[in-house]
Amino acid sequence: DIDSQKVNAIRVVDPSGKMAYFAGRVVQNNDKPLCDCSGNNTTPCPCISEVSNSKETLLSTTARFTSISAIAVSPDGIVNVADQGNLHILALEHYLPTQDENGEFRIPYPATEEIYVFNRYGQHISTRDITSEKAKYTFLYS
Repeated sequence: DIDSQKVNAIRVVDPSGKMAYFAGRVVQNNDKPLCDCSGNNTTPCPCISEVSNSKETLLSTTARFTSISAIAVSPDGIVNVADQGNLHILALEHYLPTQDENGEFRIPYPATEEIYVFNRYGQHISTRDITSEKAKYTFLYS
């Protein structure tokens, strides 16, 4: 999906026919429009480098695509997007945590190298180191 402001986005259609954005930044009224890098296909677009998202913390809904040239979905549900304008290939994955054997939810946050652990009631019970699994913080509720 590309609009008049050269904003590329990917939408999904659910079984009932409802469309929703899956990836790509949707420009709001207060956002500045993107510049035109359509003639540049050998170097990354300088407009996109203004975005301060790292590869580890990039959300699919905030990604900025310049020129999507291909989309492929793998059997395990990962959406691979080739963005010719940025010279990137992104693998986008839908992530929802599931309960472990203790009824806890573990949500990794690679930017801080932490895992947030929540109990079955949604209470944050601990923050752990992502590599060692050692508890950094523990919370008790009464």
